[in-house]
Amino acid sequence: MNRSAGVEAEVLPDDLSRKIDKLLAMRRRNLKLPPEIMALYKQRTYKSSAKMLVSWFCSVGIVNQVDGLFDFQSNMYKLDVALHFFISLLFLISSGLIRLRLFRGREPYLIISCLLLLWLDGLFAAYTHDTIDLERKLTMINFAVDLAILFVRIDRKYLIWIAALSTGLMVLLIVVFAGHAIDDKVQLVAFYTMTMIGVIAGRDVQDLYLHELFLLRMREEIRVKEAQERGEQLSQIAYIDKLTEVPNRRYFDEICATMSDTTANLFPLAVCMVDIDHFKGLNDSLGHLQGDRCLHLVAAAIRNSLRRRSDILARYGGEEFVILMPQTNLPGALEVAEQSRIAVFNLGHPNPGSAVRVVTASFGVSISAAPPLRIEDLIAQADAALYRAKARGRNCVVSCDRSVTVG
Repeated sequence: MNRSAGVEAEVLPDDLSRKIDKLLAMRRRNLKLPPEIMALYKQRTYKSSAKMLVSWFCSVGIVNQVDGLFDFQSNMYKLDVALHFFISLLFLISSGLIRLRLFRGREPYLIISCLLLLWLDGLFAAYTHDTIDLERKLTMINFAVDLAILFVRIDRKYLIWIAALSTGLMVLLIVVFAGHAIDDKVQLVAFYTMTMIGVIAGRDVQDLYLHELFLLRMREEIRVKEAQERGEQLSQIAYIDKLTEVPNRRYFDEICATMSDTTANLFPLAVCMVDIDHFKGLNDSLGHLQGDRCLHLVAAAIRNSLRRRSDILARYGGEEFVILMPQTNLPGALEVAEQSRIAVFNLGHPNPGSAVRVVTASFGVSISAAPPLRIEDLIAQADAALYRAKARGRNCVVSCDRSVTVG
């Protein structure tokens, strides 16, 4: 389910999925949203509710002003014309206030205040003993109240108050002031009362369907989110080496496959091949558990030596690692490699097979300064430099430029 950018951050109940399933299992007529889900429903629907409320204020204001034209044409009661204009203006101003969200959370009070003005207009018509004008005002009030109940999304308790007040005032105006026979008054009272009851019942049915639709959308959204999270977990399992907790060879190969000669921000691009010295001797003398711990410690030491977030350390295979460093020149790559070499040495992890009796690593660095980029050749050059580092006694950094050796 898509949401607009204006929606504020939501706090979802921990057991939301279970609650939604339980609610959807109910019969529709028994469906009632609990407070925390109702709050979420209001938050999700606020933008559309505000639009409907703005439309209600505008439509009632415009229709009321058109109705006022009849009083203007009769030219009998200038105060009634002025009151029409004032009420219509307040309705239109209220629509602007709602649009600016200045009354957020207090919309029912604004609605009731504006409706009170319409009822006041009806009382004025009754005071002037203009039966035709009074009936027109009653129709106007009924129109405004019916629209509010059916389309304005506010709490039901406020709608009940609006319906009750409107019905009471209309009954008062009809019984006391309207110039009709008793039978006609009874029919009018029955008509307005049944209309209000029917409108409230229609709103209740409408809310049931809207709440059910909201729950269905929320359930679908939760399922999509859970599927995405499962996918991310599976992706993490597929691309992260469990032992060293760094990306694996598959991840590194896919990153290399996406590189393009036209990606200017890659260059200069450096690759560093890393190999733990005398690792087989460590495994043979101390056991595989110590060997696994050595791999984890070395990976952490190298990762902490990287300078940028864009630098990538991956386990290449066995005791070999590879570092990919975009936008890194040869001196920068050699510096990272040397810092990594020192970090591995400073671990002080025992290695009986090494001449220095602790774990060390050898590093081979290659660089591609500008397109075209052939990542396979770059890796092969770094691997050749690593081979020369081992030939020179290990625990050192050698670049593809034979004249550069560090450590």
